[in-house]
Amino acid sequence: MLSFKKNVVIFFALLTLNPLFAMPANSSVLQSVSVPANLTMDDFFVDISGHKLGIGNKWNEKTAHFFGKEQSRQFVGDIPAGDTSYKFWQHNYAGYSVYSSNVYWDKEERSVDDYIIAQITISSPVIMTNRGVKVGDSEEQLINKYGAGNEDDSDGQHWRIFENDSKRIGFQIENKKVTNINIVFRLDD
Repeated sequence: MLSFKKNVVIFFALLTLNPLFAMPANSSVLQSVSVPANLTMDDFFVDISGHKLGIGNKWNEKTAHFFGKEQSRQFVGDIPAGDTSYKFWQHNYAGYSVYSSNVYWDKEERSVDDYIIAQITISSPVIMTNRGVKVGDSEEQLINKYGAGNEDDSDGQHWRIFENDSKRIGFQIENKKVTNINIVFRLDD
């Protein structure tokens, strides 16, 4: 059984039963097939309604407005990470979800009440990554733009994963097509 604290990733992904984030990075299921393309901060941003938004952006009423009409919102919970815990909220929109959090407030000298975007989950072909990959693209198109990355074939799902420091972008693949994109912060132990 995997240790919850071992390479803990943002817990709200666990609640959605997303095996990409439920598996620790050093799991034997996660296989490295090549060195991923050099990721930059821009790789963790997407264009939504003409606004460039990504993990680490401030989350407030003004930012929330850029995402359009929120369909639903729920408090996900307080997640332990090391000696502290962070609060997470899920905001659902047509074709994507945004998770806001006070993650790393203590390390970045922010107020405990200052929230940032901690995850963006995309299920619609309308939104594409900074490198132009979107839901519905072929696995070959993904590899051409990002490289092979790491493969995760857990729980009957196939993912291609790319990481840079504490950030991760993952592409779920079904029938050789991208079906889901997750851009997320990973939490420290």
